[in-house]
Amino acid sequence: SKEERAAAEKLFVSDVKKYLNDGGWLHIYAEGSMWEFYKPIRPFKQGASYFSYKCNKPILPMAYSYRKNGWIRSKIFNSPASFTLSIGEPIYPDLTLPMKEAQEKLTIMVHEAVCRLSGVEPSENIYKPIFDNDKRIDYYTDKYGIGYKKSW
Repeated sequence: SKEERAAAEKLFVSDVKKYLNDGGWLHIYAEGSMWEFYKPIRPFKQGASYFSYKCNKPILPMAYSYRKNGWIRSKIFNSPASFTLSIGEPIYPDLTLPMKEAQEKLTIMVHEAVCRLSGVEPSENIYKPIFDNDKRIDYYTDKYGIGYKKSW
C-alpha cells in the first residue's frame, strides 16, 4: 500500500543517514544503471547529493572507461573490451546554500567530474547533468543512446 511504501522509504532514508554518520560508505550509480561500453554520461539522479548534504559527507566521483581488447582477448577469450576505473577527488556539499540549491550544485559538479574522469568533455556530453524525468532514456530511442556499442 501507499502507506507501507512511505514508511519503508522513511526507514530506508533514516537507516542510510545513520550508516553514513557512523562512518559507513555507500556506493550509488547516480545514472540509475550501468550501460557497458557506453561513453556519454547520462543524467544523474540526486539521491547521492541528498545524503551528502544531509550528512555532510563528500561524494567520491568514479568513472569506468573502456578500451578495445586486442585479437587474443577478443577472439580467444571472447572479451570485447577491458575497463579502467578512475577515481576523482572528494567533492563536498556547499552547506551555506539551501538544500535544494546545494543538491543541484553538487550533482552538476559530480556529473562534470565523472565526465572528465571518463574522457568526456562536460560541454560536449549529449546529456544534461541532472535527471528530470521528462523523457524516457533507454537503448531504443534515436535521441538517446547515440553511439551505443560504438562508443569506445
